[in-house]
Amino acid sequence: MCMQEEYFDDPDKFIPERWLKTDRGTLRQPPRFVMLPFGYGTRMCIGRRFAEQEIYLAVIKILSTFRLVYNGEEIGMINRLFTVPDRPLHIQFIGRK
Repeated sequence: MCMQEEYFDDPDKFIPERWLKTDRGTLRQPPRFVMLPFGYGTRMCIGRRFAEQEIYLAVIKILSTFRLVYNGEEIGMINRLFTVPDRPLHIQFIGRK
């Protein structure tokens, strides 16, 4: 369902911003059950909240320590078990003062 135009604009493009919870510009909030990486209901992964909290903390720590700059070509995507960028990401980490 993540590759269908009825749920996402330009589903074949690598656009990480599409997962933001706030509505910005042309981004639409996808239907609630389009993406369920941890399952749902009684069979939901018991480590979901712990995993999400660890991700948030890691991103906060990285962004508070570094400024990230991407100076590469436009990124496409490849569908495997998870969607991944089609080329290496050359992200520069610049220390904050």
